[in-house]
Amino acid sequence: PRSSLCWMQLATTLEDAGDHRSSSAAYERAASMLQYPDTQAVDWLNGAALGRMRLGEYEAAVQTYSRALQAAGGSLSDWGPLLNDFPEPNCAMKIMDGLGLALSALGDPKSAMQAHLAAESLVGSQSVDFISARLH
Repeated sequence: PRSSLCWMQLATTLEDAGDHRSSSAAYERAASMLQYPDTQAVDWLNGAALGRMRLGEYEAAVQTYSRALQAAGGSLSDWGPLLNDFPEPNCAMKIMDGLGLALSALGDPKSAMQAHLAAESLVGSQSVDFISARLH
């Protein structure tokens, strides 16, 4: 819908201005106007989660990544639709990588590593250094 694009444009403007809290809220609002599963909603929710990560709001980031997984047809406990059926592997990789970082920050290294390995599986071995570097 057209109004979701307006919210996305607002989110981008706020993000460029460094207002991650408002930007995240605008991305979430834009995504909420779309019917799931939806590729664009997944991408916008990824933007919202990144804003939460920049603010150190890791629990909120995990919740937002959970909504991104739902927008892809999956859930926090079922990554299959995102990993196997999602048409944008780079976006899916970013979600799994970000989820791994958030889980790591919340003290769940086992789940974090599973998410990072899932991210790696989406883009191949060339991403190993990128992902592992973000773990430290």
